Amino acid sequence: MGDSVQIRRMRPEDAEKLKGCFERCYGSSYVVDTFYDPDRLRAVMAASRLISVVAETSAGDIVGHMGLTVRDADALTVDAGNTVVDPDYRGQNIVGRLGLRLTDLCAELCFFFFMIR
Repeated sequence: MGDSVQIRRMRPEDAEKLKGCFERCYGSSYVVDTFYDPDRLRAVMAASRLISVVAETSAGDIVGHMGLTVRDADALTVDAGNTVVDPDYRGQNIVGRLGLRLTDLCAELCFFFFMIR
């Protein structure tokens, strides 16, 4: 638990490690089963239906996640959530840091979106 934690945008290769994080947090009871299927998780990411940030330790473990779910490509809003923090890393303001990075990412993506329209 002494690892430093970096917040960054999630990459497809993080899917397996993120599955482990959800299992540590929820066992098999999380309501969105996509997070238990790395192939499906990568597919929704590739389709830009999930845009996420993760908390990664210096050892390369994923210990937190927060994401935006895009339900419809033409929608003007998205759902924020799917927030987890590994039990061993709670109390370190990881959720706050994930939220700040996700907010920054939203601003970046909105700027890009409106520039291409």
